[in-house]
Amino acid sequence: MLVLSATAALTWLSRFSSRVLREQAGFALLYLVVAGVIGAFAAGGKGVDRNAFFDLLIAACLAVAIGVEHIRTRPADESWASGARIAGAWAPGTGAALNPVFAAVIALGCGSVFATQAVNQWPARWALIQQTDAREAAAVEMVDAIRALGGGETACEELSLCYWAGSAFKVDFFNYGQKLATAALPAGDCAETFSPQSVALVQVNSPPGDPRLSWRLPQPCNDAIARVYSPVASTSTARLMRPVRQ
Repeated sequence: MLVLSATAALTWLSRFSSRVLREQAGFALLYLVVAGVIGAFAAGGKGVDRNAFFDLLIAACLAVAIGVEHIRTRPADESWASGARIAGAWAPGTGAALNPVFAAVIALGCGSVFATQAVNQWPARWALIQQTDAREAAAVEMVDAIRALGGGETACEELSLCYWAGSAFKVDFFNYGQKLATAALPAGDCAETFSPQSVALVQVNSPPGDPRLSWRLPQPCNDAIARVYSPVASTSTARLMRPVRQ
């Protein structure tokens, strides 16, 4: 997508572009540069993954769309005239041949990448499809347990489970874990947040017997939860815990 984004640069530089397309290309290119700089800076943070480049991907998609629109709408006999002149290969009528060829290259390139990804991901996706009924049953079982035991005061690592069970929002495990990992919150805050006074149940995405409760929380926080809460219900992929004294 980043390579194909060059079509937006050609759109912005071409004297055959309409004013509207040139403005759109300029915006997309500016967005692309800013998103790339911010993403590269954010990616250096502890615990930050490729999600830092979401905006870069969005900008690249916009840039490619604008470039393709430019190819589609320009007069065929003038297409890519400026680029061909720069390369010293321009001749009358060259654009008429370049337009469909360039469009075909873009289509084949994107299609090849998507087809390759689809083939590589198909075995894992098919396995998930086969597990759909079992995963649904496990989710329903966990929702029912949260609704029956939590009293509306459950902290869910899988936020949708608490939402479906009608439980009040308590904590976002990922964002909270990031704050602990980067010392934006003191380590002792975990014991205060996950206390019987404020959280009646804790749902974590780990199978029974796994020594690590939540991969989104640092280990000291998991240890603090384990000292106060014990398992009361479980599925193959999740556990529900309540205070030990209960």
